[in-house]
Amino acid sequence: MNRLSEEGRLERKELLLWLVLCVSTIIGCHSHETYKKVLNGESSANGIMEVAYRYKDASIPPEYHKSYTIQVNSNRVHIVVDIYGAILAERTYDISKKRFNDLLESLKKTKIRHCIRMRVESGCTGGTTQKISLFNGSNQLFIGHVYHCSGKDYGNLCGDIEAFSDEVKSLVPDIESLLDSYP
Repeated sequence: MNRLSEEGRLERKELLLWLVLCVSTIIGCHSHETYKKVLNGESSANGIMEVAYRYKDASIPPEYHKSYTIQVNSNRVHIVVDIYGAILAERTYDISKKRFNDLLESLKKTKIRHCIRMRVESGCTGGTTQKISLFNGSNQLFIGHVYHCSGKDYGNLCGDIEAFSDEVKSLVPDIESLLDSYP
């Protein structure tokens, strides 16, 4: 009888694991489908409400290191410039809904998407990273990153990332002065 109860517990654990995997798959597919619909202009109600762009600088001396995060929604742009996590500058700017919609249109034009890239080769250090995240309220619809090192790109983000990052940076009127400042 002891053996039967162990088998029953095993079956319940396997069933629970199977259910968790199914729910995760459904949620993941829904998020990916929502993202695809938004990029194709098919959905506005379930659309992207916030875009976050992160640039992480290479490992260099603090006076030259400038990483930053820019978060954009339909009415504001928020930038945080940091040096190895210590906040150097932080600003918020108003933008129009049209500028935000133009940024969303840029996602389509630059073909930002997931892809499969090479794994980082051992010994490749000192590169820079770019990360793009898309949100619908508190739900993350998309996240991707690319690590640039020794003339090669690694990660899961493809498209014209430079053009898209230029579009995001153009929303911050004084980005150059923020990046040039040092305490």
